[in-house]
Amino acid sequence: MSGVFIDIDHVLDYFLNHGFTFTVRRFYDCCINTDYETLTLLFHSYELILVFWGVIFLFSLGAIWKAAAAGATIHLFLDHARNMSSGKMGVWTYFLVYRLMNRFQTERIVKKR
Repeated sequence: MSGVFIDIDHVLDYFLNHGFTFTVRRFYDCCINTDYETLTLLFHSYELILVFWGVIFLFSLGAIWKAAAAGATIHLFLDHARNMSSGKMGVWTYFLVYRLMNRFQTERIVKKR
């Protein structure tokens, strides 16, 4: 479930950029074409994944938490690999600090095709 839950941030970005006029087709097109002025992708972040793993080990959380972290981590790695191989994203795109430094501006985060 965590491998899917991580994508909730796409919905957040859609609403931040396009308001509450939601259709599945428009949402899909926006995600595929990165049709956003700003791109936060809050949960797609190596820093947050590291914090998640840190909390798990710090508090000796059980297997369900480790499985959740593994799902989110694998999702992030696969997204990053796919988007880098397509030439859409760079090496630093999935670091929250990088996106923050670029003020979450899509034109500075996503490579032009």
